[in-house]
Amino acid sequence: MITQPDMLFREHVVRGLPTSLASSDDIRDGAPIPASTYVQLHDPLDEARVAELAKYPQITRLSLAGGASVPLGGLAVLPSLRSLHVLHDFGSPPSYAGLELIPELEVLSIARAGGGLALTREAVEVVARSPKLAVLWLSASELPGLADQLPALAAAPALISLGLVQARGQLAPAALAPLTGRLRTLDLTNNGGWITDAHLEALAGCSIERLVLRKHVHAKPPLTDAGVAALAGWPALRHVDVRDCDGVKAKGFEALASMPLQGVDLGSTGGSARALNAKAVKGLAKLTALRHLGLYGATAVPDATLAALGDLGELESWSFIADRTKLSPEAVTAFVQGRSGLRRLVLSGATSPQTIEAIQAPKNLLELRLADASALDSSSYARIAEAAAPEAIELWQCRASEGDLDVLAASPAGAVASLFCAPPASSELRAKYPTLRLR
Repeated sequence: MITQPDMLFREHVVRGLPTSLASSDDIRDGAPIPASTYVQLHDPLDEARVAELAKYPQITRLSLAGGASVPLGGLAVLPSLRSLHVLHDFGSPPSYAGLELIPELEVLSIARAGGGLALTREAVEVVARSPKLAVLWLSASELPGLADQLPALAAAPALISLGLVQARGQLAPAALAPLTGRLRTLDLTNNGGWITDAHLEALAGCSIERLVLRKHVHAKPPLTDAGVAALAGWPALRHVDVRDCDGVKAKGFEALASMPLQGVDLGSTGGSARALNAKAVKGLAKLTALRHLGLYGATAVPDATLAALGDLGELESWSFIADRTKLSPEAVTAFVQGRSGLRRLVLSGATSPQTIEAIQAPKNLLELRLADASALDSSSYARIAEAAAPEAIELWQCRASEGDLDVLAASPAGAVASLFCAPPASSELRAKYPTLRLR
């Protein structure tokens, strides 16, 4: 299954939150901590582990999957730490005392296994004092208690991105008023039931530039076309993610076409998005300043509709993911060829060598994720290897020859490539190319 990176943190120093990694940096059962910039610790953080971490000042990302039994302020011994993920279980939450002493902390995510995350006022005050904290991501938080904390969070000196993911309970529209000031990004993923049209209307005039409204499925009351249309009252809004919102129909997508957007993610990631029809997609041609276009589950979009988007000359990023599609390989190739500034490409379906050849400036390619790379040939891999500073290369159904792997391994792409081979790569092949992530 192809992955789609979350756009929320793209403007920051990390590209998404720390996630589980099957690597030497995934530490459990008392194993020693390696010399690495990213560490995921499954044992509880205690004084002994803090002392061990202090030996590696180069650590920039730390994930505490086992929680912490000591105050998180002890991590101030890590002068380069910029991203911290804390997952705690059903027991007592960790102490956030001294968190503001971590000198370079910019990203903090907090989650509780099983839900029910409730931040105390003391914890919120500490978080709000962190001088460089720009991104705060709260998973499974309890909304009634959070309502009183929003003013303090909104007053944090550097905070510009807030995620309230899988939040529980109810929050009155008026409680969102503190968010109308400096926030640039708001992620409200999987909050079915409490985010309504009235909530979006209450944020009219806000400073938010990027809004994520994903997975509002079977919500009561649902988020509807009227709520999406209310986003016209958000003067700073430039990117909207409206995926998997079953109450939003074609009229809602069409309403977005009248806004000065630079990025849209629309449709369904779990099947066919019937509302994302040819008329709704064709209307996006009005967004001539669009830099990112994500279409998901757009099974009814034909070649002619994609061709009608030819005026999107500023496009830098295109994602098209659908289990089945009416689009021909030739239409996909023509669309890619017409985008001279394309730097990110995510595609489902079989990708042809002609599509890779159509990338006009492979040197500038930052991200390439293909669900079916089985048809790529040696010239395709050579072109991918031209990327000067790629951030992610993800190829599924990969059938690269050893010669192709030699080319990738010797290029900058080799350091960030994940190749899911068909058939799976042998242990001998993985040993021969240790820098490539072969599966």
